[in-house]
Amino acid sequence: MAHKMSMGRKASNEARSRADALVRAYGPPIPNKDAALALLAAWERFVQTGWLPDPTGKGSMGGRRASDEARDAATKLLNAYGPALRSVSGTFYVNPEADLDDHVVVSAEQAAYVLLEAMIRLAATGWLVETEVKPERLIVREYFYRVIRPESRTKTASLEKLAQKYPRSVRDLERLVGKKKS
Repeated sequence: MAHKMSMGRKASNEARSRADALVRAYGPPIPNKDAALALLAAWERFVQTGWLPDPTGKGSMGGRRASDEARDAATKLLNAYGPALRSVSGTFYVNPEADLDDHVVVSAEQAAYVLLEAMIRLAATGWLVETEVKPERLIVREYFYRVIRPESRTKTASLEKLAQKYPRSVRDLERLVGKKKS
């Protein structure tokens, strides 16, 4: 199959700047309980609305809304770490039905750190989850622009020649190599 499932899109500059503001507001190496709850509330708002609030908890819903994939990733983050922050004891058993020796415990401190790290990643990279770049795309693109394109007069002819080496449709290869070499 030539196409891969979409992993969403990169966060807007506005979302990244709001994430950065939240990191600066609540970002000691390990946030205290109040800061952790504020981060939790920010992630909950992100899941519900697709926008991050500013550090005061307010803010307009301007800019581009977060992708469904990013909101799904944030939902999983909240489901895994939110209960530890909400619990009175400050701990959460991920698998309470398992034997006592096999219990996985998440502390409020661990949960706060994970939520902060996710916010830092969003602010720094624009992605909520780590992304993976396949080297095949870079190899095909480099081969196209260094070897095939200089030999052919038209881009269509170049793409057809590339299709002989890499068995894909011309349209898939056109998307793969892009409009021009950057």
